[in-house]
Amino acid sequence: MTAAADRPHALKALNTVATELKDCETPEEVCERTVDAAERILDFDLCVINLEEDGRLPIAAVSSGVPPDGATPMSVEEGIVGRAYRSGEAYVVDDIDEEPDANPQGPYGSALTIPIGDYGVFQAVSEETHGFDESDLELGELLVAHCSSALDRLEREAEIREHVHKLERQNDRLEEFADVVSHDLRNPLSVLEGYLELARETGDPEHFDRCEEAVERMHRLIDGLLTLARQGESLGETEELSLASVVEPCWRTADTDAADLVLEGDATLSGDPERLRQLFENLFRNAVEHGTGEEGAPNDLTIRVGVLPDGAGFYVEDDGVGIPPAERSDVLEPGYTTNEGGTGFGLGIVKGVADAHGWTLRIDESEGGGARFEFHGIESLRSDGAADENGTGREEKSGGGVETNGGAA
Repeated sequence: MTAAADRPHALKALNTVATELKDCETPEEVCERTVDAAERILDFDLCVINLEEDGRLPIAAVSSGVPPDGATPMSVEEGIVGRAYRSGEAYVVDDIDEEPDANPQGPYGSALTIPIGDYGVFQAVSEETHGFDESDLELGELLVAHCSSALDRLEREAEIREHVHKLERQNDRLEEFADVVSHDLRNPLSVLEGYLELARETGDPEHFDRCEEAVERMHRLIDGLLTLARQGESLGETEELSLASVVEPCWRTADTDAADLVLEGDATLSGDPERLRQLFENLFRNAVEHGTGEEGAPNDLTIRVGVLPDGAGFYVEDDGVGIPPAERSDVLEPGYTTNEGGTGFGLGIVKGVADAHGWTLRIDESEGGGARFEFHGIESLRSDGAADENGTGREEKSGGGVETNGGAA
């Protein structure tokens, strides 16, 4: 479509487009400017760009002259566009009616199809047969090369931003580590030094017990810090797991003798077993440590685990004292605690595990007035059973046994 006399002008204009594309901030903007250049400079009236996404080629930009139904998304296995994307080769189709792969969305006679690297495909169509020549193909490939280079740049910049973001998160965790090492560990160290001195002076074994408590607290602080610093939002190998298969061993190892567990139904989800173990153990410990208040009787606490009503998540709740609305954001910050003996890292670890799996964590009040932790956005969750008519499930008592009350595990 570009006359031979206009070729030098077109080449010069395309070099200007290459510069303009460097200023684009999104792939969509790159595609829109590319289509605009194809119309203005190459005199291509009907153009469309499809960018690949999960095996599909949705539309990223289209000429203003293309009718609403003149261009549709398609699979990478479909049509001339799909063939060009798979092969990495450009095609000039002189007569669409004679092309077996063609699936025209309008009264089109010919087409020019050029792959944009691994990103997608540029296509121009004409209502006439033999609407494109070798010069159109060459100039079209030059324009698409500029488009591909701009998309390369945006991809590299996105990778750099993500890398910087990861480094910033790592630095934040290191700063948290340093803050606690320099501040929170000073208190148990001071306690340890004081009671060691008293033990030397009196020989009273009770002082050694207090020393041991201080050492145990330091171990808990360090374990929590290392979990946050080393793992952060990373995941190991994921597996198909049932809630019951994760919850029950965590319950037995999380020092939960002061409470009862009720499993209200069961479900299967995809997750990292070790990270999920961290999530449930920390939730159970948090409920036992904070759930009864100063006057509460420990053996009155019940913790429930079940599937959310929409089937896209699960919850862990207790009937303890709960978390005031004003503190629900703060409790997820590493180091925040209202318990004198707590480390403040348990719920921070829980949030890190949820973030690593791509889940959304919400804190609310349970029906019993305690804390309720909901994990949303679990598309792979599959229900394996439901509670019985009375709403009961499997119940694990503080004595360590499992009592089946009609629920499925």
